This record gives sequence, structure tokens and C-alpha cells, in this order.
Amino acid sequence: MAHYATSDHHQPGLHGRALRQARLQAGFTLKALSQASGVHHNSICDIENGRVVAKSATLQKLADGLGRSLEDILGPKPIPQPGEEAIVASLLSFRERNPQLFDGWSEEHWQRYKELCVRHEAFTDGPAGLIARRVSKEFRYIEQLRDLLDADEESRVVAALVSEHDRWRNGKAATGEGRIDPAHLLPALHRAVSLATP
Repeated sequence: MAHYATSDHHQPGLHGRALRQARLQAGFTLKALSQASGVHHNSICDIENGRVVAKSATLQKLADGLGRSLEDILGPKPIPQPGEEAIVASLLSFRERNPQLFDGWSEEHWQRYKELCVRHEAFTDGPAGLIARRVSKEFRYIEQLRDLLDADEESRVVAALVSEHDRWRNGKAATGEGRIDPAHLLPALHRAVSLATP
């Protein structure tokens, strides 16, 4: 039996609408359902109108009174998204099954990978693989850039790149677009190099 807690759904009236629909389909009045379930008719009315969120035990009594299962009335219990620990555990498993994607990675690579996967809730193989390839590409670009520049140039380019990326991000925020497009990174890098190098 699924247990429906008050936090299972974001809308307080969601249980109530489903309950009212089930009650009407069964041909029950509020008083008839009250007699069949042992739940006071005023409480049923409050639940149906979204004034209160019913406890799991109360919902089960009402379902029993209607002769139906709770899952039948409310639908399947929502599947919770995994937390950070579960995501990291799935990433470790993914890394064991796909060592070729992580060949030559440093701890810095792994930390960046975990950060992105947790942020994007990437805990299945498809997204986890895409992000692994993205991280490898990012670090490859960084190494290529470092090979082209001496230490002094590198610090100027990195500072210019951060500044350029912030400028672009603020422009996106001003237009209401919150998503950062990875396609921007290459033009930003070229612009940053041109700004930072004499």
C-alpha cells in the first residue's frame, strides 16, 4: 500500500478533487461516505474543497468507504527524485561500468563532474555520459589554452574570460533567459583571448 503524506503533492486541493470525483462516480453523498468511512462529513467537505490536506490514514478510510484502492483514486505515489548522495552513488556505479569515459581524469575532473550531475539531477546513464564527455572536453580546452600561453598570459586570459562570461550571463538574465548556452563558450574564449593578449 502506498503512503500519501501531506508533502506528496504540491497542490493542497489535489487529493480533494480526486476524492470528490471518486465519491460522485460512486453515487455517494457526503453523509453516505461519512457513514461508510467513519470520517465526519464536515472533514470530507474540507478535504474536497482543499481547506485541509488529509492524513494518509484518513485518505485510506475514505478509499475503503468507497470500496476502491487509494492508488486507484489518487494515482500512483509520486517517485521522489534522488538526493545528492544517491546521485553520487549512481555516478560511481556508472564510472565503474564505463571506465573509458573517465580515463586520465584528475580529482578536479571528478569534482566538476559531480557538481554538474547534481545540479542537473543527472543520475541515469544517458545524461551522466553526456556530462562526462562535456567535462572531458572542457578540461581538454583548458589544457590547450594553457599550452598556448605563458603563465602571465594565462592569468590575463582567464580573468578576461570570466569577465566576458559574466557580461554575457548578465545580458541573458536581463532578457529573462536563465539557461546558459554552452555554444557561447567558444566565442567568449576567442573574445577573451583577443582582449587579454597584446
